[in-house]
Amino acid sequence: MTRVYIEASAPTRIDLAGGTLDIWPLYLFHDGAQTLNAAISLRARCSIEPRKDRRIVIVSEDTGHRGQSLVRASRYA
Repeated sequence: MTRVYIEASAPTRIDLAGGTLDIWPLYLFHDGAQTLNAAISLRARCSIEPRKDRRIVIVSEDTGHRGQSLVRASRYA
């Protein structure tokens, strides 16, 4: 089996008013909602790599929080 390493990043923004009401499908439930956002030069980043112990581990590098779970489905073996 080929081991695949995936990296992704996305731009971030600051919601100054209105929260995330401009994101689908939330705006469908709030007719006429308005938001005020600002783009900032900071990107959210994540990486995914396979593990031999069949666990999914999520680590927040800025806060140090860590969570993990065992993958039970045989198709992920």
